[in-house]
Amino acid sequence: MHGLIHDIAKELSKEEIEAALEKYKIEPDEIEKHQMGLLHAKLRSRNCKRKISEQAKKFKMR
Repeated sequence: MHGLIHDIAKELSKEEIEAALEKYKIEPDEIEKHQMGLLHAKLRSRNCKRKISEQAKKFKMR
């Protein structure tokens, strides 16, 4: 499973990363500000939590 989700958010553009940072209220550190590709791990984590939560809500509704 880990291998399947490892690179989620890695393909995002700079603009998409900035929008996601704002959406998830993530403050990048000084290194991440200059190497935005490093942020995909934080974004992947938040995105997966959101998707799992959405699926759990759908399951509970059935």
